[in-house]
Amino acid sequence: MNTSQIKERHIKLKYTPIHQKKEVSVAAWTCFGAAFALYIFSLTGLPFSSILQFIMTAFLCAGAYILIRYRFTTVTYEVRKRTGHSSASYGDDINVLPASMVDLAVHRAQGKRENLEFIMSLDKLICVAKMEKDTAEKLRSRYAGIKFYYYTVDLVKRERVALVFEDGADKYCAIMERDGQIVPFLENVCRKNTEGNEI
Repeated sequence: MNTSQIKERHIKLKYTPIHQKKEVSVAAWTCFGAAFALYIFSLTGLPFSSILQFIMTAFLCAGAYILIRYRFTTVTYEVRKRTGHSSASYGDDINVLPASMVDLAVHRAQGKRENLEFIMSLDKLICVAKMEKDTAEKLRSRYAGIKFYYYTVDLVKRERVALVFEDGADKYCAIMERDGQIVPFLENVCRKNTEGNEI
C-alpha cells in the first residue's frame, strides 16, 4: 500500500468547532455591565426601580446563557462505522463501507458531562445545503414537517450547512458548522444516495 492510499484511509472523521472566545466574552461582559449599571440605578429609589431590577435580571440571565451556550458548551461531529455491524468484507475504512454502515453522531458536552445528541445512518442523508438566509424556508417548503436541530457554537455565524435526513415519513435537519473533511465526505455520500436535492 503506498503513502497516498494510507492518507486517504479513514476509520472515522471527527471535528470539534473552535469557540469564539473574544466575541463571547465581549457579549457576556456587556450583559453583565448593563446589569450592574441597572442595579446601581435601581438603588436610587426611583419609582420604576422594580422595572429596572427586572431588566437587570434579564441581562444577567442573558450573560449567563451566552457563556454557557457559546463558551462552556462543546459540540463534536463524528462520522464513524456503525456499531454492531459486521464489516469483515469491507474493513473499517468509512470510504469503503456502504452508507448504511456509517453514522453521523453529534456529541454535546458541558463541563465533564457529555451527551449523544444526534445519530443517524448516512444512507438516510438526502440533502446537504449551505445555510443562507432563506435555506431554512426552502427546506420547510420542500420537506413538510421537517424538524431542525442546531449543533453549533458560533455566536457570530460562521459557514454552516444543513444536513437533511429522511427516516421513514420523518425528516430531520441537523445544522452544523462546516469543516474541511466531514462536510465534503457527507456531500459525496449524499450524491451517491440521491440526485437532484440541491437547494
